[in-house]
Amino acid sequence: MTAFLIKSAIAMAVLLVLYYLLLGREKMHRFNRFYLLGAVIFSFVLPFINIPVYVEAPVQSFQDATEVSEIVMAQQTTPGIAHGVVIKPATNYIPYIVWSIYGIVTLLLAIRFAINISHFIRKLANNEKIPYKNATLVLLNENTLPHTFLNYIFINGDDYRANAIENDLYTHELTHVKQWHTLDILFIEMLKTVLWFNPLLYMYKKAIQLNHEFLADEKVVSTSETANYQLLLLQKTSCGMPIHLASNLNFSITKKRFIMMTKTTPNSKAATLKAVLAPVIVGILFILCTKTIAQSTGSLAALEKDPDIIALFKDTEFTFKYPGDMVIKKTYTELTEEEKTEVYTFMPTGPMQRNNPTQKQLDKWENAKNFVIQLDMNYVPNEKIEKLKPKDIAMYYDYNQNFKDLDTVQVFTESFFTANFLNKEYTTDYSTCKGLGLTYDEEDLKRKKDVKTTLETVDVTKQPEFPGGLDGLYSFINKNFVIPEDVKSDLKIYVRFYIEEDGTVTEPYVMRVTDGNNTAMEMKRVLLKSPKWEPAEKDGKKVRVYYTLPVKINVNK
Repeated sequence: MTAFLIKSAIAMAVLLVLYYLLLGREKMHRFNRFYLLGAVIFSFVLPFINIPVYVEAPVQSFQDATEVSEIVMAQQTTPGIAHGVVIKPATNYIPYIVWSIYGIVTLLLAIRFAINISHFIRKLANNEKIPYKNATLVLLNENTLPHTFLNYIFINGDDYRANAIENDLYTHELTHVKQWHTLDILFIEMLKTVLWFNPLLYMYKKAIQLNHEFLADEKVVSTSETANYQLLLLQKTSCGMPIHLASNLNFSITKKRFIMMTKTTPNSKAATLKAVLAPVIVGILFILCTKTIAQSTGSLAALEKDPDIIALFKDTEFTFKYPGDMVIKKTYTELTEEEKTEVYTFMPTGPMQRNNPTQKQLDKWENAKNFVIQLDMNYVPNEKIEKLKPKDIAMYYDYNQNFKDLDTVQVFTESFFTANFLNKEYTTDYSTCKGLGLTYDEEDLKRKKDVKTTLETVDVTKQPEFPGGLDGLYSFINKNFVIPEDVKSDLKIYVRFYIEEDGTVTEPYVMRVTDGNNTAMEMKRVLLKSPKWEPAEKDGKKVRVYYTLPVKINVNK
């Protein structure tokens, strides 16, 4: 909402300034009428226009978790030890107050608008009406100057019967009727009723109404003496107050209005001024509507432009297996964006081409303390790399090269690469999941080999619960988390872990952390110390689930 108001206000202000500097001074009233109306409409449509500008960005392999709670920690005297309390934000009543004020004012203005409309309805119902050319004269008993609403011209009945109303006044009001100026006023008034806090709308209304008078004056002086008409207007200046929502004869009797009656604007100059508008509008669109989109060079969207990738997916059939033995098969063109992302997540990241590691890289990956090996989509002990030679590996991707907290190496043997990618057959199995944890002991490595059914927490009938609830969980983290010495600023940590059928926390995986090389390992250490949870249940049966947790840590150095 804020972005909408800011963008529309900027556009309205720029276009109105342009009107006053260039267009409003020239005799091109018909164009100016549609320019002013178009400027208002354009300004309110503009915030909904998005012009994407794609830029190349690093491959992303995780998404930010939604923050549902936060823990605030303050560093005390003892270096590296975190203490603090869980802070729950107090209810903010300011939005309720602001919206209440807005609602009350809008309601009052809407009532006023309805009263003004009913004012004309009552006049039409209670006074004599006479057809006159393309309009209808409404004869009033009150002393008033001619004014127009829709195709009705309201005049004093006695003046009409005495033929005391000058022909120039009839011509003036008929112009308002024929050109439907009342619709412009009603349009801007309705906008003012809803967006009454926008001062630019009041300025636009004044400019629109003045331009209406320019149009009516132009019609009169084309059939009458200009000096006589100007004298007539001066005589009528003090003969009554302007009527709200109506086109009024004595609206803004100014020097500028008299000058405009005798002014001429060459066609060439008018065409030049109109041409100036094009680059201004393009500039407004470019500044306010362009949205930079970081397009991953390794994403399927980018790779699809590669002829090799197009050939790879041309005849591919994707099989999706869901719990309950449900199987869905689709071609690549039938995949949703989410399914494409899911497919990409399990495929080699980066360009689809063979790349062999060096022997030095293989030796480095054997270190179980620094790397977790995923060989042909399965987690394996690091020593298994010893049996492989560089030529045995068709493709690898070292996540640690791009993301310092992702210590997984994804390796594909020649046989797996050929069978799964070159033979164009690929399966994403949702019913069985081996886990994505990054722990290094033998117990975890063995567990990763076991096939286990894993559900998201949204799929269960009973949610898992930490002893003491969510507050208890954050209190536990608060008491046990030790702030690493290399942390220099506040932290945001997004961690995912599994809650087994017996309530044990396993395989904590830090998806993202904003500072500190040791923060991810510290968060894993704390979560592995967690007491047993009350496990999740699915239809009365305890089930394994994964749980995503956002943590915010305030570090006071």
